Amino acid sequence: MEYIFEEHRNGLILVKNNENYIEDFNSILDALDSITDEDIIEGFYKDKEKRKSIKSLSVTINRLIKERLTQRKWNSETKIFKPSDYTNGAWKLDFSKGLICIEAAFNHGGDAAHNIMKTILSSEYNHVEKEYQSEIGVLITATNELKIAGNYDGAIASIDKYKSYLKPYMAYATSPLVFIGLKAPKSFFIDKDSREVVRINSKINPNLFNNSAD
Repeated sequence: MEYIFEEHRNGLILVKNNENYIEDFNSILDALDSITDEDIIEGFYKDKEKRKSIKSLSVTINRLIKERLTQRKWNSETKIFKPSDYTNGAWKLDFSKGLICIEAAFNHGGDAAHNIMKTILSSEYNHVEKEYQSEIGVLITATNELKIAGNYDGAIASIDKYKSYLKPYMAYATSPLVFIGLKAPKSFFIDKDSREVVRINSKINPNLFNNSAD
């Protein structure tokens, strides 16, 4: 898959230049780079066989990201805190390895703030006893073009939505963050009516997916 970056508090500079983060961050990119359009198409139809109601690429891309990251020794469902009061999903990270935590953030826009704050809680010290301590958070989310091409629900938060939170959250988002916005597949899209894969002719208008879907 192709993607774009955004950063908060120099997160991208750190993961590309600090030896404590370079290897693990590159393994995230390697995992994403390994996901091809054909992988997504094949996975989409496999997921539809199991659940006929699937209409978007959300389930498939989430699953492929999890598979590729765990193959690269990332831990999944990492607890942030030790006490039993904080062991449900609201207090777990999607993935962790070394000093980097990840949220695969394809949730409703109303969850965007908490997705950001989970990575902050993981990276900052807290009066609640910690199970895991990170230093940098990575949030993998969709671009607007992927939302359109992948037939995502319009309420899903795009990377632009996450960016809009950073200014008012500046005083609270005290740790470095990297946002990875996944771009639309180049060779196909999901038709919103039929919910089927439509192959893209090489002569298709390249501006097809440039409209906002936030």
